[in-house]
Amino acid sequence: MTRSRRTAGLLCFAGLWVGCAATREPRMEPQPPIAPPAVVSEEAPGAADGPTVDLAEPVETVAAPAAPEPAPEPAAEPGPTVTVDDEMIATKILIKFSSDARLSMHQIDVASRDGVVVLTGRVGTPQAREAAEALARQTEGVVRVDNRLSVD
Repeated sequence: MTRSRRTAGLLCFAGLWVGCAATREPRMEPQPPIAPPAVVSEEAPGAADGPTVDLAEPVETVAAPAAPEPAPEPAAEPGPTVTVDDEMIATKILIKFSSDARLSMHQIDVASRDGVVVLTGRVGTPQAREAAEALARQTEGVVRVDNRLSVD
């Protein structure tokens, strides 16, 4: 490399260096305060000419609404101390039927409403019909059993 090329390269680099160093950072200038919005008054004299602007009136502030009070708890209704969901009653009875050898082979439908259980379907013997009713009665939450099972 020749001396003139090297010198030209150094001068170019030096120029870039000086140019970068000479760059000023932007400076934040203070801004004048922002005036509150003007209040437009419709009732001012001369309103027939159009609304007037009164800059001397202060701007009203609006308070946030108060938090609502919690609702009172409902009064306890008289009844059994343990409430069992009707769907849970039917599920428990079906589990009992599936684990009983006399009933597991038969299609028995169980419906429950307010603790009243209705058994429908077919069983093979009168003993199976009685066993299904007895198992349903022994289930927690059952108030009454309506046995509509038919014997084949």
